[in-house]
Amino acid sequence: MQGKPRGNLIIIGGHEDKQGDRAILAEVARRARRGRLLIITVATQQPEQLAKEYTTIFRDLDVKQVDVLDIRTRDQAGDEANVQKINDAGLVFFTGGDQLRITSQLGDSPTFRCLYERYKRGITIVGTSAGAVAMLETMLIDGEDDKSNEISALSMAPGLGCCRVW
Repeated sequence: MQGKPRGNLIIIGGHEDKQGDRAILAEVARRARRGRLLIITVATQQPEQLAKEYTTIFRDLDVKQVDVLDIRTRDQAGDEANVQKINDAGLVFFTGGDQLRITSQLGDSPTFRCLYERYKRGITIVGTSAGAVAMLETMLIDGEDDKSNEISALSMAPGLGCCRVW
């Protein structure tokens, strides 16, 4: 890869406030008001539920254009209509779930390549929980809570590589 991407990453640890002042999601909404906000639910086993929940939240936060992309199979990541949804997005929001679902379904697919090209040109990508972890070049996938300070107790895997040390 050449040069530093011009895009922005908003990495949310998870369990963001969805009912109170929603400060983090309000900032995401503020950035999304300039275009279409695309919610990607690939990580979750409950895509319809999370899509509905986040669509409602972002519409309540005055985002006029909200769309959803749910990829359940690797083949769907090569579908031109799904690539086009990425191409039309002004901001992309990855929900939580299982980060291995994100990397196994999207990694090095036409959908991901489009997303990464858009990121290099300036799009904002947001990830919460698994959606945040998957942005890393190397992502944490498992570890015992009481031993998380021991590197040998952690399981890691390749991530999407959007977040690197430049």
